[in-house]
Amino acid sequence: MSKNERIIKKIEEIERQLQELKLELTESGEKEKKIGRLEVGDKVDIVNPKSQGKEGLVIKTNYITSRATVKTVKGNVIRKFTNLKKKE
Repeated sequence: MSKNERIIKKIEEIERQLQELKLELTESGEKEKKIGRLEVGDKVDIVNPKSQGKEGLVIKTNYITSRATVKTVKGNVIRKFTNLKKKE
């Protein structure tokens, strides 16, 4: 096997690995979409409410800080996404 043939085989192997990686990323992205992200207008339950109300409506989201502003009966509160449960 010549040097050029070995290089071609290496390139083909790398292309195959890249294709597999693309498929894995696509599948994981679809799972995230199924779980669902909080969007403005979603009704949510506050998981650990203090004196803030137990439910509300998302009026603003920030995916960089992972927080959402929720309008409740008692006013607006800012909570982490992990402390909010999307209503079905």
